[in-house]
Amino acid sequence: EDLEKVIINYLHDVLKDNERIEIPIYKDQIIDFEILGANHAATHGHAIKKSKNALKDISWHRQKLYQVLWIAHYHHSDIVSVGENKDMNLDIISIPSICGSDTYSDSLLTGAKAGAIIVVFEKGKGRVDTHNIILN
Repeated sequence: EDLEKVIINYLHDVLKDNERIEIPIYKDQIIDFEILGANHAATHGHAIKKSKNALKDISWHRQKLYQVLWIAHYHHSDIVSVGENKDMNLDIISIPSICGSDTYSDSLLTGAKAGAIIVVFEKGKGRVDTHNIILN
């Protein structure tokens, strides 16, 4: 079951009094936010078929240029640079599942150990470092 609606609304409620963090209410399958001047989009990813065009397509449909797309549906980590602009690479970042593989991800041959990633961004450079964390 896709729990992004529950998780994003929970984070919104818990962090509503933290003036440094803005979590949008989940209204759409795609949320957007800014990190150091770069536009990011995030979605569960079940409607994206590992397309390198997904970042461009979302930018086109939303009429907003996104530099990073975050997805999670495939249960493993992967970062694909699909282009560049004057400041940074345009990246699609697939984040791993904190629960690890399941029968669905195994059927797609995309399962992986439970994990998380830390992605480091610098203003004017974009993504400069990534740390993989294996949770089990």
